Amino acid sequence: MNFLLCILLGLAGFAALMSAAPAVAKEPPSLELESMKVIIARSAAEGCEPNCPEWIAAQGAIDAQTLRAFKRVLSGLGNRKLPIVVDSAGGSVDDALAIGRLIRAKGLDVVVAKTVPKVCGRTDAVCKKFKQRDIHLALPQTTSSKCASSCAFILAAGTQRYAGAPSRVGLHQISTFNIRTKILRIYRVTTRYLRGVPVESQKSLVSETKVGETRQATPTPESVYQKIRVYFAEMGIGDDVMPILLSTPNTKIRWLRDSELMSTRLATAFVTGEQLLAPPRAVAAPAPAPVVPAALPASSPDCA
Repeated sequence: MNFLLCILLGLAGFAALMSAAPAVAKEPPSLELESMKVIIARSAAEGCEPNCPEWIAAQGAIDAQTLRAFKRVLSGLGNRKLPIVVDSAGGSVDDALAIGRLIRAKGLDVVVAKTVPKVCGRTDAVCKKFKQRDIHLALPQTTSSKCASSCAFILAAGTQRYAGAPSRVGLHQISTFNIRTKILRIYRVTTRYLRGVPVESQKSLVSETKVGETRQATPTPESVYQKIRVYFAEMGIGDDVMPILLSTPNTKIRWLRDSELMSTRLATAFVTGEQLLAPPRAVAAPAPAPVVPAALPASSPDCA
């Protein structure tokens, strides 16, 4: 029996993506391109235990892994409803739409804000205890937060949608690419011989490795925009949103004014992450009752 390793190159792949906006290039590129992390966060504010607010933190680029991450986190919550705190420059349209429908089905609120994690100190037992339960102590931060491009589809899904200054919400046209991916596949071919003559061969895949990728921009089909129109209507977003999206080239980004956030209904209220997730105020202890001195007995007249 002879064994032969065969190496083949394959081509595969097509995707429609929302491109990251140049206007948010203030962020380090590595953070903009990093896949979205979806975690349970708990407020690290001083003095809020044992009733510290919790939320779902979603931060980074929306890609093929993001929907799976949302499903994993939401399945662990049971019937609990935690708000989603999102900060993203965009990503895959189809994945964002699927995530949005999942969020609406769960009846969750969405707020635009960053989640800044707390680093556990060596002696911080509380921080380590929550981390072991896959809950990360953190603080919401509205400063420099954004929800741009396909992230707007996630915001649109919130039962309540919050975006308070200085957070920003941005839209632009869809960027569509033909993606050609080179894949290195290694096969094992087993051949059975009978009296020196090959009579049977079997081929099995040993490994598969991506070795290259090229992208070529292509016009976005009208069917993609129709899909987005249907989605916005499903989420109760106003008709004003599509003209803004369609009139902004995908090389730019249109940051929505407060009036546009309300007219499109992408925001239902101007609330920041810090306001939404403010720890409950401690209940003041009742003031002690004033001490009233006991009455003194009446003095008796002196005897004559």
